[in-house]
Amino acid sequence: MSIITLLSPNGTMLYRPVNGFIGAWDISHDSRTIAYGMDSGLHLAPAARNVAEAHELGSPDARRISDDVPGWIAWSPDNTRLLYVDSEFNLKIIPVNDGQPQLLDNLATTEYTSLAWSPDGQSVAFLGDQLLIFDATTGSKRTLTDTPDHGIGFLRSGIEYVNFSPDGQQLLFSKNHGLSVIQIDGSGEMQIVEGSLRAPKTWGRWSPDGSAISYLSGGGGISTKVMVRPLDSSAGIKVAEGVLAESGVIWSENGNYLIYVDDQIRVTLLNLANGIAYKLTAWQGGGYITFETRWRNVLP
Repeated sequence: MSIITLLSPNGTMLYRPVNGFIGAWDISHDSRTIAYGMDSGLHLAPAARNVAEAHELGSPDARRISDDVPGWIAWSPDNTRLLYVDSEFNLKIIPVNDGQPQLLDNLATTEYTSLAWSPDGQSVAFLGDQLLIFDATTGSKRTLTDTPDHGIGFLRSGIEYVNFSPDGQQLLFSKNHGLSVIQIDGSGEMQIVEGSLRAPKTWGRWSPDGSAISYLSGGGGISTKVMVRPLDSSAGIKVAEGVLAESGVIWSENGNYLIYVDDQIRVTLLNLANGIAYKLTAWQGGGYITFETRWRNVLP
């Protein structure tokens, strides 16, 4: 069983879909629609805007847009398309309103770890054994750099995250247990945060204004720290610790907050101006749990 929960900033639970196993999901950038995968295919359902609208997935207003069973999903910036990887490791894009999937590539021969849309929706970045960029319309691809595997499982150097800078001109990505940046034309590759096998730096993300990056530092578990590094500085600043490494860390859209899951399995909202951490909710169940945090526009 899977649970996706939407929370308001005060911790009110708005959406708690628990109807069956959900393999992948994402919420649209306007916070109105959830895309999710189940054994029956790729589905869309309205997201709750208030407590009265909260309901389970699989309700009559949900609709299936593809028979493909996705293992990874991401909305395009304009909320008109979904990028996903199906059960045969095909990378596809599908319009959300009556369209056929477009095949970009087959990823069966590589180990993909992260995919990301460019801010203008024209390109898709792929991080695996190589860092690639796909044209989202034609499907053509370019190799920007290699990300050699120096470890196994979650310790492999190419794992965790890739994302575009807010202006779409650079990529921030994991490499050699640290974080590097590269121009989208493949030039100017540079490591900006060093890491090691015992102390990897992971889940790097740009701040919304592009002036800083956040990342996790540590070997996982409660030793993991949340770091913020202004790009005009040579060092990262610790802003939190005791973080669940698998949850990652994300920025609010205004850049004033970071959100993560702490070692007590509590969704935490950190105010960067005063350092106050607000504990929104805690996991009350048992069994296997996977965290995929998202931040979208605050629901009314």
